[in-house]
Formats: sequence, structure tokens, C-alpha cells
Amino acid sequence: MKVTKILLIEDSPVDFEIFKRKLSLVKSFNAEIIHSQTLTEAKKLLTQNSIAPSIIFLDLGLPDGSGLKLIDQFETLAPLTPLVVLTGQKESEIGLKAIKSGAADFICKDNLDEAIIEKTILFAQERRRFSTYKNLASKQRALNTIASNLCDQIGNPLAILSGRLEQLNNYLLKDVELNDSKSFEIIENMKRNIKKIEVSTQNLSKFSSSEDKLDLELTNAHSIITNTLNQLSEFKEIQTHVDDLTENQQLNFYKNEALEVLFHICKNAYEAAHTSTDSKWISIKAEIYENHLIFTITNSGLKISSEDFIAYQEFYASGKKGHQGLGLSLAKQTAESFFGDISTNDKALHTEVQIRLPIDFVERLHSF
Repeated sequence: MKVTKILLIEDSPVDFEIFKRKLSLVKSFNAEIIHSQTLTEAKKLLTQNSIAPSIIFLDLGLPDGSGLKLIDQFETLAPLTPLVVLTGQKESEIGLKAIKSGAADFICKDNLDEAIIEKTILFAQERRRFSTYKNLASKQRALNTIASNLCDQIGNPLAILSGRLEQLNNYLLKDVELNDSKSFEIIENMKRNIKKIEVSTQNLSKFSSSEDKLDLELTNAHSIITNTLNQLSEFKEIQTHVDDLTENQQLNFYKNEALEVLFHICKNAYEAAHTSTDSKWISIKAEIYENHLIFTITNSGLKISSEDFIAYQEFYASGKKGHQGLGLSLAKQTAESFFGDISTNDKALHTEVQIRLPIDFVERLHSF
């Protein structure tokens, strides 16, 4: 039976013992209670790798913090973990305000029993799961619409440009005076760039036609990395170093979305490494740290600054400013849809990109 980790933030020893005793009477699941008496201690627990609670119970009157404003802090600390507020007998109005502020539910400490605790935990988890799913599905549909519109806007002009370029090529072949190697070199260069745009448009088309359904899938970091590299086999001449520090932990994860993010970041890294004048390589490191699954991707290309990265610049070794990187933009949007983020490390010797996906979405299964 799966263990439900419960973080109880309560400064009263008496109330803690009552809650603990009532919780021990619940038989539908095994519960592991983690106790914190202060807001500061709770924050430390939530940023430790070993603490990933299934639900949080919060007393709004703590020694170092009180009131409804506490709820906002936990929305940042654990955005995907349901939060239940503990209130007194005459504080039902506060409980309702807590729900409006983002809490999943509230229960009165004076009427506490095992049935109420059990129902509250099960209902709060299901409501948060459903709410999160709706949020992700909505953002996925928005991204699909953007991708579809871009395909339409790019596809037709690109086809016309390709046709005109072929006409120019045929014209040069017929005209002896204009027939020189430089002209054909320019045309071939244009064709290669058009081909890149066509490939990007095809990827966008696949993305826009993907289903809204978001499925959890049993996987691990090694599988996600392997699948990504298989899709990027065109860069097999570039050295790839993989360092998986997750110890092959099995994860219940939104695998397709993680693949989408990692694919675009790795593709940019490969393209940057390809233009490197020295050795050509990229490295991928996977680890779990502070409640996040983290992928760190480094490449041998020209180092870019965080300012360029924020503007979604393509990775160019020439040092020239590029146009906005569509793949990189999509990767960032997808990561943020899952409450993750993508950033660069300006202190690193090479361009180092870090993908952080919250462990709330990476539920460890060793507790079954």
C-alpha cells in the first residue's frame, strides 16, 4: 500500500498529538506524518530532496507567520501539493476565505476525527489533481494553437520561396554569363536554410496535432535521455556525454512533455557544438535536487549570456545575434506549463542550460 506523506505545520504540541492519534486510526492508506512547528522549519523541509509530501496541513497561527498570506508562500514552495488549513471552532469564515485564497480545503481542529481527516485528504488530493490536469490541458491547447498558426503563416511563403529559388537555379544553368560557382554556392546555402525551416515547420505541425490528453507514464531519467538522443541521431558525429545521477529511480511522470523540453534544448546544444572550431561535444546530466528533476545540458559552442537566453536566442557560434529560437521558446513554455523553468548558468565555462521540473510531478514509487 502506498504511503501518504503528510506535512503538518502546527506549533501546539497538544494539537499535534491529537491529529497524530486520529490519523493513526485511518485504515484506507498508510500515513507518514512529518511535523514542523514553524514556517521557517517547514520551508527547509520542503526544499530538501527527501521531503515530497502528498498533502500539507497548515495552522494559520504560527510563531513566525500567521494569516491567509501564508497560503501564497506555499503556492510558491509546493504549487502542486494540496494545502488544507486548520481552523478553530468559530473560524469557518476564515476557512472559506482560505479556500478562495488557494487552499484545497479547511477542517476545524475542535471537531477532528479520523473520518474527517480521511475524507479531507482523499478529496483534497483528487481536487488538486483534477485542477492541475485542467490547467495543463488548457495550456497545452494554447501551445497547440500557436504552433498551428505558425505552421500556416510559415508554410505557404516558404513553398513560394522554394519554388522561386528553383526557378532561379534553372535560369542560371541556361545563362552562360551568369553561370558561376559563387551564384550556385549562394543558392545551395539558401536551400539548406529553407530545409532547416521546413524541418522546424514539420516539428511544429506534429506538436500542434498532438492530443490534449496528458498521461502519466512510469519511466526514469535514463529513458527520457535515451529517447531524446534517438530523435537527434543526425548529430551522432558529435560526442555526447551522459551522467545520470538519479540512480535509475522509477518515476511516475508526464514523459512526453519532458521529452518535448529536453529535445529542443539538446537540439540547440548540438547545433552550437557543430559550429565549434575545437572539439565538438555536448553533455547531459540528470539529478534530483530540492524537489526537482534537473537536466543540465552543456555544449562546446560559443557561450551565450543569460540575457540572450531569456530573449530565446538561437545558439550561434558565430557570435552574431540570432532571431528568436522557436524551439527554445516552445521548450520554455512547456516547462513553465508544468511549473518548471529553464535557465542558464553565467558562471559556467561553456553554455550551460538547466531544465528544472518540480518533483511534485515526479512522484517516487519506492514508497508503495
